[in-house]
Amino acid sequence: MKKSFYYFLILSNLLLFSCSPSSEDAIKYNDSMIEEQLKIVSLFDSLNYCLDHNISQQLLPIQKKLINQIEESSKKINKFEDFDKNDNYKKNIEELFNVYNDIANNEYNKIINIYLLPDSLYTNEEEIKLNKFWDSAFNKVQNQLIEFNKFQEDFSKKYNFKLE
Repeated sequence: MKKSFYYFLILSNLLLFSCSPSSEDAIKYNDSMIEEQLKIVSLFDSLNYCLDHNISQQLLPIQKKLINQIEESSKKINKFEDFDKNDNYKKNIEELFNVYNDIANNEYNKIINIYLLPDSLYTNEEEIKLNKFWDSAFNKVQNQLIEFNKFQEDFSKKYNFKLE
């Protein structure tokens, strides 16, 4: 009786592990999620480039593209199947996308409005506000990225792959 019980346990464990996704599956899933994140980050970079180089005519169009990309990427992420029968990855990246959306619609909107002011209306008060909005945007993103990166590290350890 004991022998058959041990065989049953071994067989059960083999079946359990054989049903789990492979490291390769986890890498592909992770990469597809990060691909969507990079589309958003690329547009943030473009927007920041315009702000840094006073390319004011491009600010609003790029901001609009950014907001649309966040929406498109969120929809695409939500269509992905859950990984290993749970939606933790989708929830974590969606939280990050929500922060991106909040910043694009709030802090960046205020930053752009200040940048578009004529020089005669740009005062020390406006500069103080501008710095406050930059700090707020930076802190929101950093805090959420710390959480997302922690999740992603745990995910890579669980499925035995290294993040690059």
